[in-house]
This record gives sequence, structure tokens and C-alpha cells, in this order.
Amino acid sequence: MVKQPKSISMDDELIKLIQNLPIPGRENHQQSFSKRVEFMVDSFSKMLFWTKRELDGNFTTEEALVIIEALNGIGYHGASVSPTGHLIGEVSAYMELNNSYVTYKVEKEDLLGKLAKLTAFQSFTLLSMTYEFWELNSDDEENPARDIIDQVFNSKK
Repeated sequence: MVKQPKSISMDDELIKLIQNLPIPGRENHQQSFSKRVEFMVDSFSKMLFWTKRELDGNFTTEEALVIIEALNGIGYHGASVSPTGHLIGEVSAYMELNNSYVTYKVEKEDLLGKLAKLTAFQSFTLLSMTYEFWELNSDDEENPARDIIDQVFNSKK
């Protein structure tokens, strides 16, 4: 098991964000810094879970393959473009340069249209799902990539 750090470093901007985070309860201004961080992490984790459920079955296995390939090795940091803009930009650029979407029988306009309809958090969750795929795929030599895609994306056949 990997040893987990007992502390993390944060810049002043992040510390201020956490200190000013509105949290439920009458006494929220009295909550400790660690309770605020705990609330943020717990809420974020639950939002990812529920948003992933919203996305269940929205993409075919082939569409998920194109998204995964388009985002291979590409991170998202949120500084200058929305998650939806990032997804559309990367997938569109990938499809312009690569014909695999034709091999997978994915309609470019259909996939880009689906991506355009996503909320920012749905797009962020979809990005997280691609990272989850790459983590699982690198650790699992017994399950074919398509099985892992179906597991992560709960994709339509």
C-alpha cells in the first residue's frame, strides 16, 4: 500500500477559498479548516459519483474509445477554458488528425453534439472517467480495453 501524506501544501489563494467556503449549518463560520476540507472532498466525491450516473449510457463504447484516445496523455487544469470547451477542442482536433473515429463508425457531428450538451461538471466528470480508464487499463492485463470502457462509462453497445 502506498503511504499517504499526512499534510498537503496549498497556496494562499486555495487557503482563502477553503476558509470562505459556505458550508451547511448555522455555525459554518466556526468550522475548523480541516472540517471544511473534509466537507469539500466528501462533497466533490459524491458529486462525481452522481454525475457519473447521469452520464450512464450517454456514449457508445466506440464513442468512449474516441474520447479516451483523444485525451490520452492530455491533462485538464481548468485555468483558461471550461471542461466542455476543453473536451470539444481536444476531441475535435483528434478527429481532424486521426481517422480512428471512422474505423469505430462514430459520427463526428453526433459525438461533438453530445459533448456540447454537457454541463461543465458533466464534462469534468467525463474527463475524470478517461483518467480512471487509463489507471485501470494500465493495471489490468487480463481485461480487454473495451471491457474496462464498458465498466467505467457504462456505455451503450
